[in-house]
Amino acid sequence: MTTESHQPRERRAGGIRRVATSRGYAYDVDTRIRGRRAHRRFPTRKAAEQWLTAQRRRAHEREAGLSRELRETTLGAFCGHYRDTIAPGRKCKSSRERDALALDLLEEHFGAGRPMHSIGESDLRAFQAWAGKPYEFTLRRTKSDPKPGENGTSDDTRERQRGPSTINRLRHTWAHVFTEAERARHIAENPWRRVEPLPVESSEPRFLTVAEAGAVLRAAEEYGTKWTTKDRARHHAGYDQLNLRDMILWLLLAGTRRGEMFAMRWGDVDLGAGVARVRTLKLQASKRPRVREIPLHPDLVAMLHARRARRHANAGTVRNLDGSPVLDGELIFPPVSNLRRMFQKCCKRAKVPPARIHDLRHTTGTLLAASHSLSTVAAMLGHSSTRMAERYSHTALQTLREAVDSLPRLGASEEAI
Repeated sequence: MTTESHQPRERRAGGIRRVATSRGYAYDVDTRIRGRRAHRRFPTRKAAEQWLTAQRRRAHEREAGLSRELRETTLGAFCGHYRDTIAPGRKCKSSRERDALALDLLEEHFGAGRPMHSIGESDLRAFQAWAGKPYEFTLRRTKSDPKPGENGTSDDTRERQRGPSTINRLRHTWAHVFTEAERARHIAENPWRRVEPLPVESSEPRFLTVAEAGAVLRAAEEYGTKWTTKDRARHHAGYDQLNLRDMILWLLLAGTRRGEMFAMRWGDVDLGAGVARVRTLKLQASKRPRVREIPLHPDLVAMLHARRARRHANAGTVRNLDGSPVLDGELIFPPVSNLRRMFQKCCKRAKVPPARIHDLRHTTGTLLAASHSLSTVAAMLGHSSTRMAERYSHTALQTLREAVDSLPRLGASEEAI
Protein backbone atom coordinates (compact mmCIF):
# COMPACT_ATOMS: atom_id res chain seq x y z
CA MET A 1 0.00 0.00 0.00
CA THR A 2 1.37 3.37 -1.00
CA THR A 3 1.42 6.06 1.64
CA GLU A 4 1.23 9.78 1.10
CA SER A 5 4.94 10.22 1.81
CA HIS A 6 5.76 8.16 -1.30
CA GLN A 7 3.51 10.18 -3.59
CA PRO A 8 5.26 12.44 -6.14
CA ARG A 9 5.72 16.01 -4.98
CA GLU A 10 6.06 19.16 -7.01
CA ARG A 11 8.38 21.72 -5.43
CA ARG A 12 7.12 25.28 -5.31
CA ALA A 13 8.89 28.55 -4.52
CA GLY A 14 8.68 30.03 -1.07
CA GLY A 15 8.81 26.77 0.92
CA ILE A 16 5.42 25.47 -0.31
CA ARG A 17 5.00 22.06 -1.95
CA ARG A 18 2.02 20.57 -3.71
CA VAL A 19 1.39 17.04 -2.46
CA ALA A 20 -0.83 14.41 -4.13
CA THR A 21 -3.16 12.81 -1.57
CA SER A 22 -6.03 10.33 -1.75
CA ARG A 23 -8.48 13.23 -1.84
CA GLY A 24 -6.65 15.27 -4.47
CA TYR A 25 -3.91 17.81 -3.80
CA ALA A 26 -2.77 19.55 -0.64
CA TYR A 27 -0.09 22.15 0.04
CA ASP A 28 2.62 21.57 2.59
CA VAL A 29 4.55 24.41 4.22
CA ASP A 30 7.92 23.09 5.31
CA THR A 31 10.60 25.70 5.84
CA ARG A 32 12.70 27.40 8.49
CA ILE A 33 12.12 30.95 9.62
CA ARG A 34 14.92 32.43 11.71
CA GLY A 35 16.11 28.94 12.65
CA ARG A 36 12.66 27.66 13.63
CA ARG A 37 10.86 25.02 11.59
CA ALA A 38 7.47 25.99 10.19
CA HIS A 39 5.42 22.98 9.04
CA ARG A 40 1.72 22.71 8.25
CA ARG A 41 -0.62 21.38 5.55
CA PHE A 42 -3.40 23.36 3.85
CA PRO A 43 -6.10 22.47 1.31
CA THR A 44 -5.36 25.49 -0.94
CA ARG A 45 -2.21 27.30 -1.94
CA LYS A 46 -3.67 30.68 -0.98
CA ALA A 47 -4.23 29.54 2.60
CA ALA A 48 -0.66 28.21 2.73
CA GLU A 49 0.75 31.52 1.45
CA GLN A 50 -1.27 33.55 3.94
CA TRP A 51 -0.14 31.40 6.86
CA LEU A 52 3.50 31.48 5.75
CA THR A 53 3.38 35.27 5.27
CA ALA A 54 1.92 35.70 8.75
CA GLN A 55 4.63 33.50 10.29
CA ARG A 56 7.38 35.41 8.53
CA ARG A 57 5.87 38.72 9.55
CA ARG A 58 5.69 37.72 13.19
CA ALA A 59 9.29 36.51 13.12
CA HIS A 60 10.51 39.76 11.61
CA GLU A 61 8.46 41.80 14.05
CA ARG A 62 10.00 39.94 16.95
CA GLU A 63 13.48 40.50 15.58
CA ALA A 64 12.99 44.11 14.58
CA GLY A 65 11.07 45.02 17.71
CA LEU A 66 8.35 46.89 15.85
CA SER A 67 5.98 48.80 18.06
CA ARG A 68 2.22 48.50 17.79
CA GLU A 69 1.93 52.11 16.59
CA LEU A 70 4.28 51.49 13.66
CA ARG A 71 2.59 48.24 12.70
CA GLU A 72 -0.80 49.94 12.45
CA THR A 73 0.32 52.53 9.87
CA THR A 74 -2.32 52.68 7.14
CA LEU A 75 -1.65 52.59 3.44
CA GLY A 76 -3.32 55.97 2.88
CA ALA A 77 -1.17 57.69 5.51
CA PHE A 78 2.07 56.36 4.12
CA CYS A 79 1.07 57.07 0.49
CA GLY A 80 0.43 60.67 1.54
CA HIS A 81 3.89 60.77 3.12
CA TYR A 82 5.36 59.32 -0.09
CA ARG A 83 3.63 61.96 -2.22
CA ASP A 84 4.85 64.85 -0.06
CA THR A 85 8.45 63.83 0.65
CA ILE A 86 9.70 61.20 -1.82
CA ALA A 87 7.79 61.57 -5.11
CA PRO A 88 8.69 65.30 -5.70
CA GLY A 89 12.37 64.33 -5.91
CA ARG A 90 11.89 62.08 -8.92
CA LYS A 91 14.04 62.78 -11.96
CA CYS A 92 11.50 63.80 -14.59
CA LYS A 93 7.86 64.72 -15.09
CA SER A 94 6.86 61.37 -16.57
CA SER A 95 8.23 59.54 -13.51
CA ARG A 96 6.28 61.80 -11.18
CA GLU A 97 3.10 61.20 -13.18
CA ARG A 98 3.71 57.44 -13.05
CA ASP A 99 4.24 57.65 -9.27
CA ALA A 100 0.94 59.51 -8.87
CA LEU A 101 -0.90 56.87 -10.89
CA ALA A 102 0.72 54.01 -8.96
CA LEU A 103 -0.25 55.52 -5.60
CA ASP A 104 -3.82 56.15 -6.75
CA LEU A 105 -4.16 52.52 -7.86
CA LEU A 106 -2.84 51.25 -4.53
CA GLU A 107 -5.36 53.26 -2.55
CA GLU A 108 -8.21 52.43 -4.93
CA HIS A 109 -7.66 48.67 -4.68
CA PHE A 110 -6.70 48.21 -1.02
CA GLY A 111 -8.36 51.25 0.49
CA ALA A 112 -6.70 54.08 2.36
CA GLY A 113 -7.51 52.57 5.77
CA ARG A 114 -5.84 49.19 5.11
CA PRO A 115 -2.90 48.52 7.50
CA MET A 116 0.30 48.08 5.51
CA HIS A 117 1.49 45.05 7.49
CA SER A 118 -1.66 43.13 6.53
CA ILE A 119 -0.84 43.19 2.79
CA GLY A 120 0.83 39.92 1.74
CA GLU A 121 2.25 38.53 -1.46
CA SER A 122 -1.00 36.83 -2.48
CA ASP A 123 -2.76 40.20 -2.14
CA LEU A 124 -0.13 41.83 -4.34
CA ARG A 125 -0.46 39.18 -7.05
CA ALA A 126 -4.20 39.75 -7.12
CA PHE A 127 -3.55 43.49 -7.23
CA GLN A 128 -1.27 43.11 -10.26
CA ALA A 129 -3.96 41.13 -12.08
CA TRP A 130 -6.57 43.76 -11.19
CA ALA A 131 -4.39 46.62 -12.48
CA GLY A 132 -4.07 44.86 -15.85
CA LYS A 133 -7.82 44.56 -16.46
CA PRO A 134 -9.60 46.85 -18.99
CA TYR A 135 -10.90 50.11 -17.60
CA GLU A 136 -12.93 53.04 -18.92
CA PHE A 137 -11.72 56.61 -19.09
CA THR A 138 -13.28 59.86 -20.25
CA LEU A 139 -11.62 61.91 -22.99
CA ARG A 140 -12.71 65.54 -22.94
CA ARG A 141 -12.53 67.34 -26.27
CA THR A 142 -12.55 71.12 -26.68
CA LYS A 143 -14.12 72.58 -29.81
CA SER A 144 -12.17 75.42 -31.44
CA ASP A 145 -15.19 77.26 -32.89
CA PRO A 146 -18.39 76.25 -31.03
CA LYS A 147 -21.71 77.44 -32.40
CA PRO A 148 -23.76 79.95 -30.40
CA GLY A 149 -25.52 78.20 -27.53
CA GLU A 150 -23.45 75.03 -28.01
CA ASN A 151 -21.25 73.57 -25.30
CA GLY A 152 -17.55 74.05 -26.07
CA THR A 153 -16.54 70.65 -24.70
CA SER A 154 -17.63 67.07 -25.32
CA ASP A 155 -16.89 63.91 -23.34
CA ASP A 156 -15.96 60.65 -25.05
CA THR A 157 -15.82 57.42 -23.01
CA ARG A 158 -13.28 54.86 -24.17
CA GLU A 159 -11.78 51.61 -22.92
CA ARG A 160 -8.11 50.95 -22.26
CA GLN A 161 -5.97 48.18 -20.83
CA ARG A 162 -2.51 48.36 -19.31
CA GLY A 163 -0.01 45.96 -20.79
CA PRO A 164 2.59 43.88 -18.91
CA SER A 165 5.32 46.47 -19.59
CA THR A 166 3.22 49.24 -18.05
CA ILE A 167 2.38 47.08 -15.03
CA ASN A 168 6.07 46.29 -14.50
CA ARG A 169 6.96 50.00 -14.63
CA LEU A 170 4.27 50.76 -12.08
CA ARG A 171 5.57 47.84 -10.03
CA HIS A 172 8.84 49.73 -9.46
CA THR A 173 6.90 52.46 -7.64
CA TRP A 174 4.78 49.96 -5.69
CA ALA A 175 7.85 48.07 -4.55
CA HIS A 176 9.62 51.31 -3.63
CA VAL A 177 6.68 52.39 -1.47
CA PHE A 178 6.94 49.20 0.58
CA THR A 179 10.74 49.43 0.66
CA GLU A 180 10.50 52.90 2.21
CA ALA A 181 7.91 51.59 4.67
CA GLU A 182 10.26 48.76 5.61
CA ARG A 183 13.14 51.23 6.02
CA ALA A 184 10.97 53.34 8.32
CA ARG A 185 10.05 50.11 10.21
CA HIS A 186 6.35 50.39 9.49
CA ILE A 187 6.43 46.83 8.12
CA ALA A 188 8.74 43.94 8.92
CA GLU A 189 9.47 42.89 5.33
CA ASN A 190 8.70 44.06 1.80
CA PRO A 191 6.30 41.45 0.32
CA TRP A 192 7.10 42.60 -3.25
CA ARG A 193 10.41 40.71 -3.06
CA ARG A 194 8.51 37.43 -3.52
CA VAL A 195 6.18 38.68 -6.27
CA GLU A 196 7.53 38.08 -9.76
CA PRO A 197 7.19 40.70 -12.52
CA LEU A 198 4.84 39.94 -15.38
CA PRO A 199 6.43 38.25 -18.42
CA VAL A 200 6.94 40.58 -21.37
CA GLU A 201 7.41 39.43 -24.93
CA SER A 202 10.56 40.99 -26.39
CA SER A 203 10.38 42.18 -29.99
CA GLU A 204 12.93 43.35 -32.50
CA PRO A 205 13.26 47.14 -32.87
CA ARG A 206 11.17 48.58 -35.68
CA PHE A 207 13.11 50.46 -38.34
CA LEU A 208 12.17 52.13 -41.60
CA THR A 209 13.60 51.17 -44.96
CA VAL A 210 15.12 53.82 -47.24
CA ALA A 211 11.97 53.84 -49.39
CA GLU A 212 9.71 54.20 -46.31
CA ALA A 213 11.86 57.02 -44.93
CA GLY A 214 11.64 58.91 -48.23
CA ALA A 215 7.86 58.46 -48.36
CA VAL A 216 7.48 59.74 -44.78
CA LEU A 217 9.61 62.81 -45.54
CA ARG A 218 7.48 63.65 -48.58
CA ALA A 219 4.30 63.18 -46.54
CA ALA A 220 5.71 65.43 -43.79
CA GLU A 221 6.33 68.20 -46.31
CA GLU A 222 2.77 67.89 -47.62
CA TYR A 223 1.40 67.78 -44.08
CA GLY A 224 3.32 70.96 -43.19
CA THR A 225 1.76 72.80 -46.10
CA LYS A 226 -1.66 71.91 -44.74
CA TRP A 227 -1.00 73.97 -41.59
CA THR A 228 -0.39 77.19 -43.57
CA THR A 229 -3.92 77.45 -44.94
CA LYS A 230 -5.73 80.76 -44.59
CA ASP A 231 -8.26 79.59 -42.02
CA ARG A 232 -5.45 78.70 -39.60
CA ALA A 233 -3.13 81.61 -40.35
CA ARG A 234 -4.28 83.51 -37.27
CA HIS A 235 -3.39 80.57 -35.00
CA HIS A 236 -0.14 79.58 -36.74
CA ALA A 237 1.13 82.82 -38.26
CA GLY A 238 4.81 82.04 -37.62
CA TYR A 239 4.65 78.36 -38.45
CA ASP A 240 7.31 76.97 -40.78
CA GLN A 241 5.75 74.53 -43.21
CA LEU A 242 9.01 72.55 -43.40
CA ASN A 243 9.36 72.28 -39.63
CA LEU A 244 7.99 68.74 -39.38
CA ARG A 245 10.08 67.52 -42.33
CA ASP A 246 13.22 69.09 -40.83
CA MET A 247 12.70 67.37 -37.47
CA ILE A 248 12.12 63.95 -39.07
CA LEU A 249 15.18 64.41 -41.29
CA TRP A 250 17.30 65.31 -38.26
CA LEU A 251 16.14 62.27 -36.29
CA LEU A 252 16.78 60.00 -39.29
CA LEU A 253 20.30 61.19 -40.13
CA ALA A 254 21.60 62.35 -36.72
CA GLY A 255 20.12 59.52 -34.61
CA THR A 256 19.58 61.69 -31.54
CA ARG A 257 16.84 61.25 -28.99
CA ARG A 258 13.77 63.47 -29.26
CA GLY A 259 14.67 65.40 -26.10
CA GLU A 260 18.23 65.91 -27.34
CA MET A 261 16.90 67.36 -30.59
CA PHE A 262 14.65 69.83 -28.78
CA ALA A 263 17.62 70.94 -26.62
CA MET A 264 19.86 71.73 -29.62
CA ARG A 265 20.80 75.41 -30.08
CA TRP A 266 22.40 77.19 -32.99
CA GLY A 267 25.56 77.63 -30.95
CA ASP A 268 25.90 73.84 -30.74
CA VAL A 269 26.37 73.34 -34.50
CA ASP A 270 29.32 74.29 -36.66
CA LEU A 271 27.95 74.27 -40.18
CA GLY A 272 31.34 75.05 -41.70
CA ALA A 273 33.00 72.00 -40.12
CA GLY A 274 29.83 69.88 -40.27
CA VAL A 275 29.89 69.00 -36.54
CA ALA A 276 27.22 69.20 -33.83
CA ARG A 277 27.55 68.98 -30.05
CA VAL A 278 24.73 66.90 -28.56
CA ARG A 279 23.98 67.05 -24.87
CA THR A 280 22.76 63.80 -23.38
CA LEU A 281 19.81 64.48 -21.10
CA LYS A 282 20.32 64.38 -17.34
CA LEU A 283 18.50 61.20 -16.33
CA GLN A 284 19.44 60.95 -12.64
CA ALA A 285 20.43 63.45 -10.00
CA SER A 286 23.71 61.59 -9.38
CA LYS A 287 24.75 61.62 -13.06
CA ARG A 288 26.07 64.52 -15.05
CA PRO A 289 24.86 65.21 -18.58
CA ARG A 290 27.39 64.14 -21.21
CA VAL A 291 28.29 66.04 -24.37
CA ARG A 292 29.27 64.21 -27.54
CA GLU A 293 30.27 65.51 -30.94
CA ILE A 294 28.75 63.93 -34.02
CA PRO A 295 29.45 64.60 -37.70
CA LEU A 296 26.59 66.04 -39.71
CA HIS A 297 25.32 64.46 -42.90
CA PRO A 298 25.52 66.80 -45.94
CA ASP A 299 21.71 66.77 -46.16
CA LEU A 300 21.53 68.00 -42.55
CA VAL A 301 24.03 70.79 -43.25
CA ALA A 302 21.98 71.94 -46.24
CA MET A 303 18.75 71.71 -44.22
CA LEU A 304 20.18 73.78 -41.35
CA HIS A 305 21.49 76.44 -43.76
CA ALA A 306 18.05 76.72 -45.35
CA ARG A 307 16.29 76.70 -41.99
CA ARG A 308 18.55 79.41 -40.65
CA ALA A 309 17.95 81.57 -43.73
CA ARG A 310 14.16 81.13 -43.48
CA ARG A 311 13.90 81.96 -39.81
CA HIS A 312 16.62 84.61 -39.35
CA ALA A 313 17.92 86.26 -42.46
CA ASN A 314 20.21 88.69 -40.60
CA ALA A 315 20.41 87.17 -37.11
CA GLY A 316 24.02 86.09 -37.66
CA THR A 317 25.18 89.73 -37.79
CA VAL A 318 23.48 90.79 -34.51
CA ARG A 319 25.72 90.11 -31.53
CA ASN A 320 25.47 90.13 -27.71
CA LEU A 321 27.62 92.24 -25.43
CA ASP A 322 30.21 89.43 -25.19
CA GLY A 323 30.53 89.31 -28.99
CA SER A 324 28.61 86.03 -29.53
CA PRO A 325 25.81 85.99 -32.12
CA VAL A 326 22.29 86.39 -30.74
CA LEU A 327 21.20 83.39 -32.77
CA ASP A 328 23.56 81.02 -30.88
CA GLY A 329 21.31 80.91 -27.82
CA GLU A 330 18.11 80.15 -29.73
CA LEU A 331 16.69 76.65 -30.09
CA ILE A 332 16.99 75.09 -33.52
CA PHE A 333 13.82 73.04 -33.10
CA PRO A 334 11.37 74.60 -30.61
CA PRO A 335 9.55 71.82 -28.67
CA VAL A 336 6.36 70.55 -30.31
CA SER A 337 3.74 68.88 -28.11
CA ASN A 338 1.95 66.98 -30.89
CA LEU A 339 4.99 65.59 -32.73
CA ARG A 340 3.97 61.98 -32.13
CA ARG A 341 0.47 62.52 -33.54
CA MET A 342 1.77 64.39 -36.59
CA PHE A 343 4.36 61.69 -37.30
CA GLN A 344 1.70 58.97 -37.13
CA LYS A 345 -0.43 60.90 -39.60
CA CYS A 346 2.55 61.17 -41.93
CA CYS A 347 3.05 57.40 -41.76
CA LYS A 348 -0.62 56.87 -42.57
CA ARG A 349 -0.48 59.34 -45.45
CA ALA A 350 2.67 57.66 -46.82
CA LYS A 351 1.04 54.19 -46.46
CA VAL A 352 3.85 53.05 -44.17
CA PRO A 353 3.24 50.55 -41.31
CA PRO A 354 2.76 52.32 -37.96
CA ALA A 355 5.99 53.46 -36.32
CA ARG A 356 7.09 55.52 -33.34
CA ILE A 357 9.25 58.63 -33.23
CA HIS A 358 11.95 56.60 -31.46
CA ASP A 359 11.97 54.16 -34.39
CA LEU A 360 13.72 56.86 -36.42
CA ARG A 361 16.66 56.47 -34.05
CA HIS A 362 16.48 52.70 -34.54
CA THR A 363 16.61 53.33 -38.29
CA THR A 364 19.85 55.29 -37.91
CA GLY A 365 21.41 52.53 -35.82
CA THR A 366 20.27 49.86 -38.29
CA LEU A 367 21.76 51.65 -41.29
CA LEU A 368 25.03 52.27 -39.45
CA ALA A 369 25.30 48.68 -38.19
CA ALA A 370 25.02 47.35 -41.73
CA SER A 371 28.51 48.65 -42.61
CA HIS A 372 30.17 49.75 -39.36
CA SER A 373 31.19 48.24 -36.03
CA LEU A 374 28.99 48.31 -32.94
CA SER A 375 31.44 50.65 -31.19
CA THR A 376 30.89 53.19 -34.00
CA VAL A 377 27.12 52.81 -33.67
CA ALA A 378 27.31 53.29 -29.89
CA ALA A 379 29.47 56.42 -30.25
CA MET A 380 27.10 57.95 -32.81
CA LEU A 381 23.93 57.23 -30.83
CA GLY A 382 25.39 58.19 -27.46
CA HIS A 383 25.32 54.78 -25.76
CA SER A 384 27.70 54.38 -22.82
CA SER A 385 28.61 50.84 -23.94
CA THR A 386 28.22 48.61 -26.97
CA ARG A 387 25.71 46.45 -25.11
CA MET A 388 22.84 48.79 -26.01
CA ALA A 389 23.97 48.75 -29.65
CA GLU A 390 23.80 44.95 -29.81
CA ARG A 391 20.11 45.19 -30.76
CA TYR A 392 21.28 46.28 -34.22
CA SER A 393 23.77 43.43 -34.63
CA HIS A 394 21.30 41.29 -36.60
CA THR A 395 21.44 43.79 -39.44
CA ALA A 396 25.12 43.03 -39.96
CA LEU A 397 24.40 39.44 -41.08
CA GLN A 398 24.86 40.30 -44.75
CA THR A 399 28.18 41.99 -43.97
CA LEU A 400 29.33 38.92 -42.05
CA ARG A 401 28.26 36.66 -44.93
CA GLU A 402 30.31 38.72 -47.37
CA ALA A 403 33.29 38.55 -45.01
CA VAL A 404 32.98 34.75 -44.73
CA ASP A 405 32.66 34.36 -48.49
CA SER A 406 35.86 36.35 -48.97
CA LEU A 407 37.92 33.82 -46.97
CA PRO A 408 40.11 31.46 -49.02
CA ARG A 409 39.01 27.85 -49.39
CA LEU A 410 41.41 25.78 -47.30
CA GLY A 411 41.50 22.01 -46.70
CA ALA A 412 38.79 21.10 -49.26
CA SER A 413 39.11 19.73 -52.77
CA GLU A 414 37.19 20.91 -55.75
CA GLU A 415 35.20 17.64 -55.84
CA ALA A 416 34.14 18.06 -52.18
CA ILE A 417 32.99 21.57 -52.87
